[in-house]
Amino acid sequence: FKSGFLIYLFEGNIYTGTVDGKLWMISGDQLHFITQMGQDVPECGTPDYEPLCGRPHGVRMDQEGDLIVVDSYLGLYKVNPRTGDKTLLLSSEKGVDGLPFKFLNGLEISKKNLIYFTDSSSKWERRHHKYEVIETNRLGRLLAYDLPEEQEER
Repeated sequence: FKSGFLIYLFEGNIYTGTVDGKLWMISGDQLHFITQMGQDVPECGTPDYEPLCGRPHGVRMDQEGDLIVVDSYLGLYKVNPRTGDKTLLLSSEKGVDGLPFKFLNGLEISKKNLIYFTDSSSKWERRHHKYEVIETNRLGRLLAYDLPEEQEER
C-alpha cells in the first residue's frame, strides 16, 4: 500500500489517493480498492510515471453519493465508489480558458454542488512542484465547476 497523505473522512470511511494513481476506501480495518485513475503499469508510484498513472490529490463526496476526485495530472472526475466507474468531468489537457491544468491539487464542494478546485501552477506539474516554490511565481488559480446535465464518459 503506497500511502497518500491526503485523506477524506465521510460517514466513518476514509478515502484517499496514493502515489501509484489508485483510489482507496478504508472502512474499519478493511482496505478497499476503488479505481486506478490512469494506466496501471509496474512503474506506477515513481515520479516519472505519475502523468501516466495519475495522482489523485483531492477527494470529496457529492450529494448523490459519488466521489469527486481531482487528479493532479488527468483532471476532474466523478467516481462511483461502489463500482469504480469514472466519468471525466474536465480533462487537464483541455483545462480552462485555453490554459491546460498542470498541477490540480485540492477541492471542496459547496452545498449547491458547485465544485471548487485549485490548479497550483500553470507552469509546473506536481512532480516538479519544487520549481514552483523556488520561482515564487503566482501561477496558481482557484476554479469553480458546476456539474453539467451531460458528462463525458470515460
